[in-house]
Amino acid sequence: MGRYLGVRAAGGSLAAMSGTRMALDGYTEISAVCTSPEARGAGHARALMQSLMAQIQASGKTPFLHVKTENGAKQVYEKLGFAVRREICFSVIRRVA
Repeated sequence: MGRYLGVRAAGGSLAAMSGTRMALDGYTEISAVCTSPEARGAGHARALMQSLMAQIQASGKTPFLHVKTENGAKQVYEKLGFAVRREICFSVIRRVA
């Protein structure tokens, strides 16, 4: 786990957050990009990501992240310069009672 940043709403509740997680040779993952429903559209996720991206790049690394292609946040990530590099299939397996 790495550094996590957040934005508090006027009442003190957490409005948005994001942080870094996996650190690989030359790369650092941006993770947990979350915005509360009441705070969406205010640009918090973009600002948090730009701050993390700048810190990662200043350390000589490249930021990366994972996103489900149907996630609406994908558009925000693309505007910040990210692109889908590879699609991965995930399966959920549950034990049958």
